[in-house]
Amino acid sequence: MAGLSERDELPPIPGLAGHWGDRVANCPFCHGHEFAARPVAVLNASDHAHMLAAMLAPIASDVHVLDPADVEAVRADGDELVLQLRDGGARRVAGAFVVPVSSQRAPFAAQLGLALQPSGSVRIDGFGRTSLDGVYAAGDLAHSDAMPGPTWSLAGAIAAGQLAAVAIVQRLAAASVEAHASRP
Repeated sequence: MAGLSERDELPPIPGLAGHWGDRVANCPFCHGHEFAARPVAVLNASDHAHMLAAMLAPIASDVHVLDPADVEAVRADGDELVLQLRDGGARRVAGAFVVPVSSQRAPFAAQLGLALQPSGSVRIDGFGRTSLDGVYAAGDLAHSDAMPGPTWSLAGAIAAGQLAAVAIVQRLAAASVEAHASRP
């Protein structure tokens, strides 16, 4: 789920958004075990769907991969979700996993002309440096080329922020040393 800096756009399935962050999630590491030994659905038509299903397979009793276009509506029934399918059928699952499209909430990256990843996140190096000298980014609004997408976990965001802080302190220290060395 996106943090304060990003906005999630879910597949346009009636009823889906009402369960976002509860029975509908995007991260098998954060939410997979909430549905342990119960059936889950992966609502995703991309190549990533099978990777997500493989990550959930050891946890869930059954994993159903469905194209979001084949799901007409989502509703709760007790402790389950009912996925109403366009063909008239239905799937009962404990939870569903989607891959939301994330976009920047604030206009700062665009206003600064920062290079973006295909994910829409700010492109950074391992220390949070962006394409604009002196501008750093961390957390769920940025990721390096080595990562498939932004880190949504709090621990990952904290670690990215710490690395960016190290780079900032090193930059300031180097400037201070340079200024001191240039004095007569």
